[in-house]
Parts: sequence; structure tokens; C-alpha cells
Amino acid sequence: MFKQNFDISVLDKETIEKTDFCEISIVCEIDGSVSNAIQISTTNKDVLEESLRTIKSFKKRSIFKPATVKGKPVRYKLKYRIEYDYKEKELKVKSIN
Repeated sequence: MFKQNFDISVLDKETIEKTDFCEISIVCEIDGSVSNAIQISTTNKDVLEESLRTIKSFKKRSIFKPATVKGKPVRYKLKYRIEYDYKEKELKVKSIN
């Protein structure tokens, strides 16, 4: 779902031999919605800004299955690394929890 909503047209077209990334942290609420998307690190502000925009577009939707403790849903923090390979024109999203 992230890859479908990420707009690669905002990235620098002149950089063709490089991979940029950002690492972000989000909180999954008990209803499966997303809150508190923040930057951990980045090599490119465009990748970061588009990643945060994409995640914020999910805020009103329940896209995650909430974690549970003793059978009850709980909030939890997730960390992701989003990479864009300019040469291969490929977006990768990896969990780094």
C-alpha cells in the first residue's frame, strides 16, 4: 500500500547512480490507524518528505492489525527504512524493529 501511494515524481531525476533512504518511526493505534510519524534519519529530504506525506495519508484508515497484550489491542511503535534506488527505479520498504 505504501509503494502504491508514494509519488516518485517528486524525487530528483538527475541522480541516477545512487540510493537514498530515510528511516521513520510511526505509532500504530489500537484501531490500526497511524499516528506520530517522525524522522529518525535521512540522506535526502525529498525521500523523507514524500515518505511522511504518504504515511500521513493513511492516518484516517486502519491499515495495521494492532498488537495485543493479553488479548487486548495496544498502541505500538514501528520503525521503517524507505529506500529509493534511482538506477533501478525501485522503492523498498523495510521494517527495522
